Amino acid sequence: MIKSGKDTVKKVLNIILIVIVAICLFQGVLSITYANADLNKPDVTVTVDEQGRTVCEGDLLGNELWYPGKEYNGVIRVYNNYKSLILKDLNVNVTLKNSEYGMGYDLVYDSFLENMKLTIKKGKLLIFNETLFKDRSFLQLMKANNGNTDENYSTMRSFRLTNGDFIDLNYILHMDEKSGDELENLTASVEVQLNLGDDIEE
Repeated sequence: MIKSGKDTVKKVLNIILIVIVAICLFQGVLSITYANADLNKPDVTVTVDEQGRTVCEGDLLGNELWYPGKEYNGVIRVYNNYKSLILKDLNVNVTLKNSEYGMGYDLVYDSFLENMKLTIKKGKLLIFNETLFKDRSFLQLMKANNGNTDENYSTMRSFRLTNGDFIDLNYILHMDEKSGDELENLTASVEVQLNLGDDIEE
C-alpha cells in the first residue's frame, strides 16, 4: 500500500512537470511568433476606436513611383477597439500627388482608377489563407463606396471582428501593363476605408 501511494505521488508530480514544460514551450512559441509579426509591421493600420470611428495610418502605395506593370505586396492590419462588428467591405479614397497634369488631371485620375488592381487575402499573424476579392480596380472599390448596389461592385465577403481583436489583410496592388504612358512616374495617396456593420450575433 505504501508503494502504491508513492507511485501515485510520482505520477501526479510527473503530470504537473509535463504541464509546466508544455506551458513554457507554448509561451516561448507565442512570443517568437509575435516578435516575427512585429518585425513585419503592416504597411497600413486601420483602427476602429471606442466610439466606432476609423483611423487610417499608412498608404497602400508605399510612397513609391508607379508605372505600368509595377506590383506592390503589403499588409493592412485592422484593430477593433469597439464592440463586436461585421467588416462588410473595404473601399479606397484616392488622391493624385503630381501637380503638373493641369487640364489633363481628370483623364489621368480616371485612368489610374481603372488600371490599379487590388487583391485582398485575409489571415492572422501574417498567415493568409482566404482570398476576399481578386483584381478589383480602384474604380470598382470607389463606386461600391458611393452606395452602388450593382453586384459588379460587391467587393468582399463580410466577416466578424470581435472587440479587442485584430485581423491582417494581405494586399497585392498591381498597375495594369496595358495602361497608358500618362501613368508613368505617377505618385498618389490611397487611404483605406472600412464599411462596418453591427454584429447581430453579439
